[in-house]
This record gives sequence, structure tokens and C-alpha cells, in this order.
Amino acid sequence: MDDSLLSHLPESMQQLIAVFGEAVALQLCERIGGISLVVPHGANPDSWLWERLGKDLTNSLVAKMAGGQLTIPKYDAIDRLLRRKRLYQMLELQMPVAQIALALGRTDRWVYLEMGKSHDPKIRNFEVLQCPLF
Repeated sequence: MDDSLLSHLPESMQQLIAVFGEAVALQLCERIGGISLVVPHGANPDSWLWERLGKDLTNSLVAKMAGGQLTIPKYDAIDRLLRRKRLYQMLELQMPVAQIALALGRTDRWVYLEMGKSHDPKIRNFEVLQCPLF
């Protein structure tokens, strides 16, 4: 993840990425996002944490954060922010709307709606970003 995207993330997510790396931080958000917890000092196979995260992720969490307070943001909020940032990057490159929609797993309607929310006149210029018809 580049620094320009990282700086737009909530501080709690930036801390997770710094400690665990991007992939593990996103897994934590996806599996137990939206909570704050005190990380236990030991990994117990009967705990809810072990059940939600699995052995490897729980052991990693305990090894790096045992006894520490951890706030994990919701995954959908992080995903929305990252998707919107990627959208703006693609729009700046003047990629066709259909190509952007496919790359982001969204519809072209969503792309147009997001473009309409932008205050940047280059992004709001729909004609420049249309796919060539012929």
C-alpha cells in the first residue's frame, strides 16, 4: 500500500499495518472489525478469538500484542475508502469507466455516482472518460 493511501486510513488501521503488515491487518478487520479488545497473554484454542481468527492469526496477535489494547476498524469502511482512492487514481489516468468498474468489482453506475461526488472538475468531466464507441 502506498503512503498516500496509508495516510488516509484511520490511525487504528495505520497501527495495525505497522505491527502486522497490510495482509494480516486486513484479515483482522474482515474477521473481527468494529471492536476494541485487550489481547490475551496466551492463545487458548477454546477462546472466541481462536475460533474467529484461527490458530496462526491468533498466535501472531498474541505474540505481538499480548496485554495490549487493540481497536480494529470495520472492514467495509476500510474497503470503501481504499476503493474510492483507487477510483480517483484510475480517473486521473483517464481510464475508461467500464474498465474502472471491472477493476474495482463495481458497476459503471457506481463509478459515475462517485465521479459526481468529486469536487475536481477533471474527474467530473464525463466525456473525457467515456470508452471509445468506434
